[in-house]
Amino acid sequence: MADNNNDDANEDLVIDRSHIECDCCGKPGPTKNCSRCLSYYYCNRECQVKHWKEHKQHCSFVKEQCDRYNKRKRFGREFLEEKEKGKREDKAPDECAICLEVIELPISLECGHVFCVSCLMQYHSSNPKKSSCPNCRGDMDAGQLGSTTSGQAITYVERANRSDGAEREMYINLALRQLDASFNGYQSLFDNQLDYNDNLQFVLPRKAYLLKDLNMHREVIDTVDEYLDICANAEYVFEADKMLEAKTLKAEAHLRLEEWQTALDMFRPLYDDAIKQQHLGMCCFIAAGISRAQYELKNYRKAIVEGDRAIFRDDRHHAGVHKYIALSQMKLGDIAGAKKSITRGLLLEEQWNEENRKENEEVLRMILAEEEKNNNKQKGKRKGKKKSRGKK
Repeated sequence: MADNNNDDANEDLVIDRSHIECDCCGKPGPTKNCSRCLSYYYCNRECQVKHWKEHKQHCSFVKEQCDRYNKRKRFGREFLEEKEKGKREDKAPDECAICLEVIELPISLECGHVFCVSCLMQYHSSNPKKSSCPNCRGDMDAGQLGSTTSGQAITYVERANRSDGAEREMYINLALRQLDASFNGYQSLFDNQLDYNDNLQFVLPRKAYLLKDLNMHREVIDTVDEYLDICANAEYVFEADKMLEAKTLKAEAHLRLEEWQTALDMFRPLYDDAIKQQHLGMCCFIAAGISRAQYELKNYRKAIVEGDRAIFRDDRHHAGVHKYIALSQMKLGDIAGAKKSITRGLLLEEQWNEENRKENEEVLRMILAEEEKNNNKQKGKRKGKKKSRGKK
């Protein structure tokens, strides 16, 4: 059990807990929250203990989501740190042992030896069944190469996101070159098309996610289209949940490109697919996407309806599910409802996601400013009436 310290995050921004209820007894204004998942609230320890049997499964799921998010945020930095702690020297060699030239786009194996990614791919393709490190003959396989090259690309993506100007552009180019080098050499690592297609279920979506992190949304769409073409022409059926995830990623890319109607048309059938697959987390994400598209198209009432579909009792923690409900309510003049919705978002959505929290705080400030504006108008009207009465 932990105190909810969200109220202290901003001295000038009061997060009113009267807008949420105790997850056990339903009373408004719970004073405590679960210290493990941070997303469930209780009046006291007694309520938490009583609710634990029901909450246990969801607590573990939310904590897993939290750990996955934090792991992804840390992965780029940790990838390099782990390599530095390995068997290789503190400073990577300047020369590739395969081409005997300056290393271009380095890739480090588990044994610690470093090569050009293109050289290593070509070397491995010469004997894919039983390949080894060119230096020490340590074991090396296609799966290891795939995860290593993707990890190096993630490293460059993380560095790009922490940089500005020319430095950011440099890391973006390095990330894209790493992706292209590893992807172009990937096909040569497998004896037959079946093995290659099987690995593409992971390689292409991974590339699309990295492109998303680089805000290269048009390239995300092209990559997903390539993946879907391979799925359509494959001799066997690709995993349905992977295809759903890829299509959702494409719809989100259209959303980021502000192609609202295209995004809406893509999201709608995906919601039904997610229901059929009983993928409630994806249902929530898709409904939130539909809500935003409807909001941007100025269909505010529809945006609220779709947003409500995104909020299940046990899936309310997903980032962004309250934002466009609140914005739509504000557009319709329901300031009280808007304030309640975005406050619930601040208290219930991913407490570990600082970026999402800042977005919700910005919306709350906007709503509070609109509320103050309306209050000032009402005060002005009352003063005007008093003056008119005094003249009479």
